[in-house]
Amino acid sequence: MKRQELLNQWLNDLLPFPAEAYRQFIKEFVQANKLVRWGLFIGGSLVDVSRITCPILVLAHTEDLLAPPESAKALVDLVASQDREFFEVSGGNVGHIDIVVGSGGPTITWPKVSSWLQARLG
Repeated sequence: MKRQELLNQWLNDLLPFPAEAYRQFIKEFVQANKLVRWGLFIGGSLVDVSRITCPILVLAHTEDLLAPPESAKALVDLVASQDREFFEVSGGNVGHIDIVVGSGGPTITWPKVSSWLQARLG
């Protein structure tokens, strides 16, 4: 029960998201998938993920309904970075939030992210 209380507290502490911005996000990112279809503009400039060359680690949860693993993995395939990795986590019952706050967070995700970052610090 403590885990559920902490999750609820975290969700309740989120900053309010303006309704119109949320509608635009849903239309452009979810419904039209503009990020991967080369149709997303920010500040008048086309967002081109193929220009990303920095190291990239993409995390996904096996049971995520909002961002299924195959959707998250698509980003790895689109970036130009030679140093790119996809890491899939399972367990829990709250999808992508479980990557961090689930039982596997401290034992699987955090050590993975830590070692990934450490290897790139030089």
